[in-house]
Amino acid sequence: MPEFRTTRRLAHSAEAMFDLVADVERYPEFVPFCEVLQVRGRRSEGELEVLVADMT
Repeated sequence: MPEFRTTRRLAHSAEAMFDLVADVERYPEFVPFCEVLQVRGRRSEGELEVLVADMT
């Protein structure tokens, strides 16, 4: 499977970065090489939300 890695220093809080990364449905707007994301399922496990998605 192809892999992409990079390191950057950002002027954003850890909370702001977590919120950005957790917003999976918006990945096609800002994740390199992500053209389409389709959520296949979503469920709660205690305090966690589990999301299953296809990303191309």
